[in-house]
Parts: sequence; structure tokens; C-alpha cells
Amino acid sequence: PRKYTPPTLDQRSQMLRWSREGKPQKEIGELLGKSKSVISRPLKKCRETGIFTACPKPERPRIYSERDDRCIIRVYKKHRTVSIRSLKKIVDTENDKGMVPGRNGHSA
Repeated sequence: PRKYTPPTLDQRSQMLRWSREGKPQKEIGELLGKSKSVISRPLKKCRETGIFTACPKPERPRIYSERDDRCIIRVYKKHRTVSIRSLKKIVDTENDKGMVPGRNGHSA
């Protein structure tokens, strides 16, 4: 096992900068030649003390709208044993019927 060596002050400031830019901790670790846990410790401490507030992670583009999400939950509650593929078909069918208007502004 490798011994924990804390990052230098320069490395910490670089970590904070990259983290604010939205780089994942794994990538920061690879750039600095450190493990993810060595990167996560100082970042966690900065968040806890309020010195650093991480930028929100970029989100994946939504396939379904929030309204579609509510429809999925409603359908799932009625049919708890349905597969994901079947659930998608049910939601798409309801969307085609106009029960769940336009996904992200797109028509089905």
C-alpha cells in the first residue's frame, strides 16, 4: 500500500481551480499523479469549511421532461413489475395520445 502524501499548496490551488472548472476528481488525480482519494480529501475539507463551493456538474441532456418523469412514476406505480423497455413504450404511447405534451419541445 502507498503511503498518503498530502498535496502541496500549489497542487491544492490547482485542484481547486480544476474542480471549479468542472473537472472530475479522477481526471484531476491523473493530471497531478495522485489518487482520487488524495484529491477528494482537501476538496471535501474546503467544502465543509465553506472556502470552496463546487460548480454544479454539467448535466446530461434530458431525454424526458419533468412532466414525462411524473408520468413514468405514475405508470410504474400501477405496473410495478413492468420492464424498463415496456415502461418506455407505455410512456411514449401516452405521449403520442397527448397525455404528456412534447418532450423538451419535441413531438414524439
